[in-house]
Amino acid sequence: DTLPYLYHLPSLEMHRVPFGVNQMTCSGMEDHIAQCQMSTTASCHHRYAHLKCFDSVQQFYSTTGTLTSDNYPGRYNPNTDNLYIIKPPPGLYKLSVDVFQMADIGDILQIKESPFGKELGKYSVSSYIPVALSSQFWIRFKTDDQRSARGFKLHWSPFDFKDLLSLNCEVNRWGAAINITLLKMANLQVNYSDIYMTDPDCYGQIVGDKLLFNQLYSECGSTKNISHFYITYQNNLTFISENVTHEIPLECQIFKDDRVLHNHQIDENLELDDDNANGSTESLFHVDLYYDSELTQTDEDQFSGKLVYRITVKEDHYDHYLLLAQCFLTTKKNGIDETFLIVKNSSPLLENVIIKYLEKGVIVLEVQVSDNVSSYLECEASWKL
Repeated sequence: DTLPYLYHLPSLEMHRVPFGVNQMTCSGMEDHIAQCQMSTTASCHHRYAHLKCFDSVQQFYSTTGTLTSDNYPGRYNPNTDNLYIIKPPPGLYKLSVDVFQMADIGDILQIKESPFGKELGKYSVSSYIPVALSSQFWIRFKTDDQRSARGFKLHWSPFDFKDLLSLNCEVNRWGAAINITLLKMANLQVNYSDIYMTDPDCYGQIVGDKLLFNQLYSECGSTKNISHFYITYQNNLTFISENVTHEIPLECQIFKDDRVLHNHQIDENLELDDDNANGSTESLFHVDLYYDSELTQTDEDQFSGKLVYRITVKEDHYDHYLLLAQCFLTTKKNGIDETFLIVKNSSPLLENVIIKYLEKGVIVLEVQVSDNVSSYLECEASWKL
């Protein structure tokens, strides 16, 4: 559907057999004018002309590369028809579009696997462009004579099995997903039940176009490494295709927030605000507040001059012993905030403070106070083997 046009040559070109052309229709992908559909019944005359289907044709042969529309990142030229041919060395390649902005529906980007082969996509305004897989790409960028916009930027590179994976690391579980469409485009003959984590019993769940793996970090044979700032979890996705085993590595690095936080909010009726009673859901710690040393009283009417915090490491976060390096307690009374350093170097600084290490991941911090007022506890945790 190109629009070939004839224009006069500056000098005579001789051909073996002269002929006249009445009508001509080209797809735009021809290598030679003879491949176009035409009528040659017209009489010959001395009007010498040349046929042009595309404004430009560019070819690329590298393994990796980047392609942009003309004038990018400025606006592309209107009323143009350009062909880009990507013919890398033999193999399977992925084509990813990084930027795509068309001015109107008359501007299109067409991607094919060969001149007359399968169309991998045809896109215009507001199009979502997925990754394309092929051994080569024929890309046509056609614009109308109306407005123009930024255009496109894309890149190609060899296909890797890692390209099937998207990973969204959650606080306590994997957020891994296999792209089913890419799996099919890569012609990988594999059953979804043959894709699993290190533990063969850990399969994925099909949701739309994805095969999701949302297992906990504590499951499926995941390994864990603790550094000063991060917890790193590792696993693999394994799948078998045509009797060949492939592995895609998984790694999630979670920031290690070593703060113990608790907000004890009291309203006008001196009632505990349950919404703020425990630590953040993204914290490594769970904090419960009691009014007695036996950890049984939670009603404000049972207040007897002490705040008792039970601090617990959430399941599967650490194999080390928890210590409190230092703690600050801020109280608010009559609109005035007062902050006290109550623990330093894992030891109480004040006589009214008691620390009990019950087990590897559980600490009880008891603070004697005169009134049950709003308060905020912040501790810096430390660890020992």
